[in-house]
Amino acid sequence: NLFPIAQHSFLEIMKGMKGNMFSFFGFEMLLLYYPFIRKAKTSQKYAHYANLVTTIVYTYLMILTLAFFSEKQLASAIWAYLSMIKIIQFPFIERFEYIIVSVWAFFILPNVSFTLWGVSRGIKEALGIKQKYVLPVIIVFIFVLSFFLNNRNKINLINTWTGQIGFVYIYVYLPVLWLIQTAKIKLRR
Repeated sequence: NLFPIAQHSFLEIMKGMKGNMFSFFGFEMLLLYYPFIRKAKTSQKYAHYANLVTTIVYTYLMILTLAFFSEKQLASAIWAYLSMIKIIQFPFIERFEYIIVSVWAFFILPNVSFTLWGVSRGIKEALGIKQKYVLPVIIVFIFVLSFFLNNRNKINLINTWTGQIGFVYIYVYLPVLWLIQTAKIKLRR
């Protein structure tokens, strides 16, 4: 399943990236946290190491999943990694994948917390509303929204929308913002 490598065109790879952007969100949040880091220059390498470790883990899991499943199986699998974990059996544990999901939640919870903080901080900067008022509203909104996401199609739809918005944000908005900021700095000199 791993070979032949590079059998897809650049355009196909870009389309695949666009569809999977949801999995790679998070590194751009460093732009929000950076001003609050005390020793930003020395801490920067640790932020890059954290992103590198995440990328290595994702790459490892992707290669493992591609080696384990066929292309047709992957197309129909919702959580391929969890499906793969189901083959691990212990006589004293009935559903090992529940343990994996519980452990995974410890990795996801800080990301959710940082994202909520980032959204509330962005609203504070844009609209001037204090974070202590915005954050509970965001949490209640997400909680209520979760009741409407009651089947896989709706979850896929929200993931697709989020991925498309994120693709534009990362590959259009941030580079344009960087160009504008660079131009402003050069004009000041």
